Amino acid sequence: MRIRCRGLVALLLLLQSTAALAQITVNRTILDFEHDNQVQDFEVLNTGAFSVYLNLQVSEIRRPHQDRRQRVLLADPRRAEVLVSPSQITLPPGKSKRVRVIVRKQAKTRDRIYRLSVIPDTGPVRLTRQDPAAVAGGVKLLVGYDLLVISRPPEPQAKLDVKRAEDRLHLSNRGNSNVLMKQITQCSQRSRDCVELTPPKRLYAGEQLQLALNTELPGPWVIRTQEQQGDKVREVWY
Repeated sequence: MRIRCRGLVALLLLLQSTAALAQITVNRTILDFEHDNQVQDFEVLNTGAFSVYLNLQVSEIRRPHQDRRQRVLLADPRRAEVLVSPSQITLPPGKSKRVRVIVRKQAKTRDRIYRLSVIPDTGPVRLTRQDPAAVAGGVKLLVGYDLLVISRPPEPQAKLDVKRAEDRLHLSNRGNSNVLMKQITQCSQRSRDCVELTPPKRLYAGEQLQLALNTELPGPWVIRTQEQQGDKVREVWY
């Protein structure tokens, strides 16, 4: 009973409080390293009204092509395959900071996938005396980021295998590198109408994807995809 009461009190305080938005933005959400590229930068900007303290942490995503993927924090900078500098930032309102990411151990035979977390903290809330509603406390809304970091092998290639079986579409990436499926569309050859089967989806090396086909669309059908690997985008019909 005490736990429920505490939860109710916390909820009431939250509803009665003022929300102070501490907003950060990044100019890149994906850092794609070719084998001959070990260093890239991105910028963090504080567009809010409060100073923001940022912690930057890199984790390796093991088995990214499987549902049981594992996220492992690279906590020791002496052994970490990927370094971020600086790893802690104090960012005043309206200011930006350039962050450097260094891949120390490059991929050899297959992509290595990492996530770079940009975690903000603003400290205690300061309430304005002019606001009569700010008597119960304040809540700051923090927006963090989880950047995708890709280290590609010397000869990266996504080999997409696409098969249709009745009302299902089966896709499998049999290559050694990921591919971003920007669009997967089912089109009727008779009416020329098309429907998108899924939002954009990244297929990692070894990953499989199954989609339901739209059986109400007049047949026969063809499948059109837009596939992006690095900066290269191509349209393919299956």
